[in-house]
Amino acid sequence: MERRPRTVPERLASFLILTVGWFPPGREAPSISRPAEQVDWRRVEAHFREGIERFQRIAPELLVSRPADLFVKHPRLGDLTLAEWMRFHLIHCRHHAEQIRERSAG
Repeated sequence: MERRPRTVPERLASFLILTVGWFPPGREAPSISRPAEQVDWRRVEAHFREGIERFQRIAPELLVSRPADLFVKHPRLGDLTLAEWMRFHLIHCRHHAEQIRERSAG
């Protein structure tokens, strides 16, 4: 695979999020990704655990065999390598954990 050239906004967003670790405010999450009013936490936990298990099975092979030529297409950051995708999700999870803490405290 070849990485598509990133646009200026994708490069800026990538720098801010992946390098600085800062999410620019003011962007609404797509409705499909927002949680429902009532959440079945057991179901959510099972869904995330299944995803983690799948990732743990395939990531070691992909990180070794295709570290620089396998890309995930991100709608705001452009094409990301697997390592960049993992970094994005780590930063993104921290971002949401902070939101949860703020909402739980208030």
